Amino acid sequence: MTNIQPWESLVGCVGPNSISAAHLKALYEPGYIPDVVMDALMSITCKKFKDVYNICTQSMTKILSGSPRVKSHYFCKKDLFKTYTKVIGALLENENHWTLFFCDLTKQEVTYMDPFGETNGKKKWILKNWSSFAKAKGCALKWTWNDVPHPRQEDGHSCGVHVLMFAQALLEGKGFVDGYASVDIPQLRAQFCNILFSSLDRGVKCTLCWSVLMKEKVCCQECGAHSHLRCQRTPCGICVIWAQKKSA
Repeated sequence: MTNIQPWESLVGCVGPNSISAAHLKALYEPGYIPDVVMDALMSITCKKFKDVYNICTQSMTKILSGSPRVKSHYFCKKDLFKTYTKVIGALLENENHWTLFFCDLTKQEVTYMDPFGETNGKKKWILKNWSSFAKAKGCALKWTWNDVPHPRQEDGHSCGVHVLMFAQALLEGKGFVDGYASVDIPQLRAQFCNILFSSLDRGVKCTLCWSVLMKEKVCCQECGAHSHLRCQRTPCGICVIWAQKKSA
């Protein structure tokens, strides 16, 4: 039997992103939003915009930090500069702070948004590294800057929520971000939790061992979690969490 704690139970997947109960908990509660959660929510947010390419957080962080690896032929093979009209991605700075990058390829405009506010020095650094990456991929355009007014982060842990709100506004073509304040952050976290949970494919991987499900699988009748027959546990980890929450 697979020996994992209840909060380590896999709830489901969004594309390549495997989301556990602990990931949902981290999104809901005040604190840092894990990169796998940011990747999943950015993917969900961009899904209806067919002309937008969402660069995953790991790759975007490498591109805008100036990593030499991004100039390699093997890095980001998709010809995004010819296939899409817009590029977006969240990046993790100093391993603890989420910011957002957006590029309108048709207008040759670049937008960088930091929940704490953007400095001229950081904007120049971002533009330099984006230009270097684009040139390495055969797109030697002259990029212009686009500033977008937005609410400011007032605590030390809501940067991910701000970035997700920024992304929604930019994808909808807005020239500014509004409609929420710091007091709304807990409610926004709950909303993003609902969006993420409702978007999960729960029948791809085993909730216990996280391996791809094949023929011999079972489904929990209480919570809908799927597992291999060989991994089956009663009650399953997710049901244990729900029971603990109800009794608390």
